[in-house]
Amino acid sequence: MIVYIAGPMTGYPDYNRRSFMLAEQYVIGRGWQVRSPRNTDPAHAGPCPAGEQQSTAAGSHPYPCWVRASLRMMLECDSVLMLPGWQQSRGASLERLVAESSAMPITELQQADLDAFGVAKQLKADCRAAARIRGATAPPALTNQGPPTGREGSVICVGGVRRTRVGETCD
Repeated sequence: MIVYIAGPMTGYPDYNRRSFMLAEQYVIGRGWQVRSPRNTDPAHAGPCPAGEQQSTAAGSHPYPCWVRASLRMMLECDSVLMLPGWQQSRGASLERLVAESSAMPITELQQADLDAFGVAKQLKADCRAAARIRGATAPPALTNQGPPTGREGSVICVGGVRRTRVGETCD
């Protein structure tokens, strides 16, 4: 399965790179292929259509070039994963409309899911680092007292193995 990630970019710090990267890792972790407008190449033959410039860099393209390239990429995919905040994004809203009109399956990723996955990725990295230091011994058990609250609530200890609400475990 090839999954296209749609979400807000314009107006976000670093074009919302962190959210897109986490979503890409989320998709890849499930064994699917990923396509992202973050990796779009707006190059094309002929002159660019009129439109607002997204960058002042030499060779940059106006917004319509990016939209055309992203839609071409999306239409080659099997489904679409919408990032949080897509409703406020002109491009992501258009991608959603085209996906709906094309009968593509659409899934909305919630911010809590994205945050939990980010915490899980950090926990995995911490577990691997600790295992290397200890000579590949298992990490010590964590305890989670009381109901989960905030980021620390994403961590659960089951049989001495760290897990998150999205089911990720340390390797």
